[in-house]
Amino acid sequence: MTKPTYKAMNTKELAALYNVHPRTLNRWLKNYRDEIGERHRVLWTPKQVRTIRELIG
Repeated sequence: MTKPTYKAMNTKELAALYNVHPRTLNRWLKNYRDEIGERHRVLWTPKQVRTIRELIG
């Protein structure tokens, strides 16, 4: 089985993966800010996207 690859995404793109509004996603992520870290400008790095996917499914 191959490992999934992750690309840098903005909040809107990431919210679309979960079929929720970006504001809802931000509420979900608020509890995990220490684990995820801060965004780089407007994008989440691939490592952060992987962490988010692991934390909230």
